[in-house]
Amino acid sequence: MNFQSLKSDYSYDINGEIINGKIKIPKGIEFNVIGSMAEKVKIKDEINIDEDGALFDINAKVGNINIEN
Repeated sequence: MNFQSLKSDYSYDINGEIINGKIKIPKGIEFNVIGSMAEKVKIKDEINIDEDGALFDINAKVGNINIEN
């Protein structure tokens, strides 16, 4: 998924049995990751995580998610 513009009040649900994916977001955007995969999501250092940012609810039994810009 490639988000060229992402607003703080957006919410995205990512569900499935097996998920392997890459999420590209613009620099400086704040977001929060919740769901069963939240602890397994790999996030690049220069990306801001904030509870008030855009919400990604990621639920899967297995998989890998990378968030980068």
